[in-house]
This record gives sequence, structure tokens and C-alpha cells, in this order.
Amino acid sequence: MTWSISGTTFRDRYGRHAFLHGINFVDKNPENRPEGVQPWADDDLAQAANWGLNAVRLGVMWAHAMPEPGQPNTAYLDWLADQVEACHRHGLHVVLDAHQDLYAQAHSDGAPAWATLTEHKFDPTGLWSDAYLESPAVHEALDAFWANAEVDGRGLQDHFSEFWLAVLERVGSHPAVVALDLFNEPVPGSPLPGYFELLIGAFAHLTGQDPMQVAADWEDPEKKFAQLQRLDDADLHRALGDAVAPALAEFDTGPVADFYERVGGAIRAAGHQHIILRENTYLSNMGVPCLAPLPEGIGPVAFSPHAYDLVVDTPAVVMASDRRVRTILQRHAELQQRWNRPALLGEWGALSTYDGVASHSQAIQDFVDEHLWSQTYWCWEPAFAGTEAQRSLVRPRIRAVVGTVDTLTLPRPMWVVSWHTTEQDLDAAGDHPWHEFWVPADAAVEYRIDDETQPMPEPDAQLGRVLRLPAAVGRGRVVVRR
Repeated sequence: MTWSISGTTFRDRYGRHAFLHGINFVDKNPENRPEGVQPWADDDLAQAANWGLNAVRLGVMWAHAMPEPGQPNTAYLDWLADQVEACHRHGLHVVLDAHQDLYAQAHSDGAPAWATLTEHKFDPTGLWSDAYLESPAVHEALDAFWANAEVDGRGLQDHFSEFWLAVLERVGSHPAVVALDLFNEPVPGSPLPGYFELLIGAFAHLTGQDPMQVAADWEDPEKKFAQLQRLDDADLHRALGDAVAPALAEFDTGPVADFYERVGGAIRAAGHQHIILRENTYLSNMGVPCLAPLPEGIGPVAFSPHAYDLVVDTPAVVMASDRRVRTILQRHAELQQRWNRPALLGEWGALSTYDGVASHSQAIQDFVDEHLWSQTYWCWEPAFAGTEAQRSLVRPRIRAVVGTVDTLTLPRPMWVVSWHTTEQDLDAAGDHPWHEFWVPADAAVEYRIDDETQPMPEPDAQLGRVLRLPAAVGRGRVVVRR
């Protein structure tokens, strides 16, 4: 039995209210690695588990899984199976992520050459993501994908479904695999510059500026940063998103909704029942609210937004604004509540090896905890261990509760989680009638049921810092002090 969904909660195979707290491991360009050299070691996955994480969002590349139409690359799929098994060995659940940036492997990573339909030459931009706005090659290739243009008599999205089915045939039955992220950051092709122009115009109108001057400022890093500071005003940030949302909804409720119905439907028709993660589109990462309806007819679906301040992927990330990101996260929370589904924040951070980023990381994680979300940090890299961003990931975590978590509060220096457990919850848990938490080594823990202090179990060396607390009917509470 795979994980399931009940309202806004994930449920593990024992019916417990379960959470994923993890990190992205994505090998974007295997073709650039010397033969026999791995992108990460088994010890790197073990180290992630030692940081208290219990999940990996594992990137899967269409270009490498299906280098020719209808011809799966067994060597790549075997490598993928090895990674899933390694995650399982270290107690890490797996979210499979069909990753892409700029759509194609020829542009950055994603689609194979045969599925990249463009007559234009790709020219990289200074900031890689600017190619979404500027590259005719990216625009044309994305337009073809969203239109389901044909290759060898079949639509591109039908080929994409075949890629997913090949992946799932190889690893879909593995107990570590709990969810499928069908397409990383759906992004329009040729319409995107128009959406961005609308965003700039709305920003200029709302702030009483000349649109041409705002557009010019956007090309200058210092002036762009000064303009972004205006969005620390949450009311302005929300008004800007609201001005652009109706136009973006045409893409979200049209081509993107059709994609999820087509690809998700193919996955369900093949008998796979994993949770499907529905992402917001690219501009919603920046605070434009997603107006898409909940996908219907494709089984269990959860919401998986991303959230980055607009200084991401630049050295200015050390000045990322907690206020701006909180507005972005709040817009995501509004959609999650409208859908009444769980949320997994699939990407956030991108703080790399910079110093001065811990407080921003903690602010995002505080929001995630208080809203009872799951999350996977972007991203692991070879020099990540020991960085400020990595150390900020080490904090108390709920893994699973028999019953339903009611609140998680953060009255520093405490971390307090409360839940309720019924007889039915205990029965459903079967031979796993315990709650699971991960706590840092320097933490003191108090466990109460109906306000009565419970004895703490003896530490189990095999579990490390994972606490297994026996469940009982009633209202439970754990307080962690650091």
C-alpha cells in the first residue's frame, strides 16, 4: 500500500499523519560526468539522514531515461533504481521529480533532442533563467510541448507519459517511492514575455512609476534590488500578484491542466496509485496566485509549490527578504486551503554555500512547520555539508503521528506539537502504534497525553535520534527544548 491523502494530511501506509522533510538530489547533466563517476556517494545520502531529513526529491531526466522515442535507457533506469534503494536503506522516502530547466537538455536539462522542436539556436543568458524570457529556442520548444505537437505520429506529452511509465515500471513498486512530481516548474513558452511585461506594467502603475524606467531598472542588478525592496510591503506584493493572475490563469487552467489530465491519466491507467504532485506555474514562485482548479479524475493529488525570493541564483541571495517570501508562501497556503489538500514545498532556499542565510532559511521552515506542510530544500551540492544553510536544516521534525496533528508552534527556544488520537487511529496503525519524531542531539523532550507526563523510552542505537513514542487514545503533546 502506498501513501495516501486525507484532507490536508499525508497518510503513510499505517494511516499515520506523516510528513516529508527532505532535500533535492538532482543530477541535471549526466552526460558531463566521466564514465563511472557518480554525482554523489552513498555517504551523502546517509549524511542527509543524519541531519534529520527523511526524504529526497530525486531528479529524473527525460533525456537520459528515453534518449530515443520509445527506447528506454536501461542503464540509466538501473542507476535510478540503485538511488531509490540507497535512499530506502538510509530511511529516506523518495519523491520522483521529472526535472527540467529551460525545457531541454540542449538548453540546460530536461527533454531529449528528439523532443525539442525548435529551429532556433539556443544562446545562454547571463542569469540562466533569463532565457525563459529571451530565448526563441526555449519559447518554441515549450510551445510545441504544451500544444502536444507530434513526433513520430504521437504527441510530445504522450511520449512524456511513456517516459514516466518506463520509470515507474522500473522503480514504481519500490516501497520508498511515495509521490510523483510530473513536471518541474511548468512555464509558458512564447506567452511568458507578455506576462512579464504585464507584471512590470502593473508594478509601475501600483508604485506610480514610468513602466519604461521600471523595465530599465530590471536590467541593472542594484536598481532591480532597490525596486524589489518595495515588495516588502505585503499589500503591494499581493496587489501585484492579483493584477497578473487572471492572465496567467489562461495557461494554468488550459495547457497545464490538460497536461496533468493526460499524463496523470496515463499513469493511473497503468495501475500506479502514487500521490501525484501538482505544481504551480513558474510565475507563482514569485507571488502571482495560482487560480487553477483541483485536478479531477487522476486520483490522489497534493499541492507542491515552490517559493524563492527574486534574488535567487545571484550573490544577493544573502539579502533575500523574509517578508517577500512570506507573501509568496501565504498565496500558496490560500490555494492549498481552497483545494483542501496537503502541501509539499518542493523547492525553496537555493542558499548554496553562502554565509548570512540561516535566518532566512529558518523563517521559511517556520512557515512550513506552522502550516503543517512537508518540504524538500533546494538543493544538495558537493560542498553543502557544514555550510550555514545545511546547519539550518537541523531542527526538530515530526515524521509520523498516530492520529492527526492539530498545531505546531514555535515559542523559542521551544518546539511544541499537539495532536489527537482515536481508537480508530490506533487500529489503523496496526503493528506501528507509535509516533515518530526526530530531535537534535542537544534537545530535551517532554511527552504528555491528556496533560499527564509520559515516561520517555530508552534510546535505541539503531534509530539514532528518532524517537518512537507509544501512542494512546487522547490528546498528545511533545515539547522540545534546545
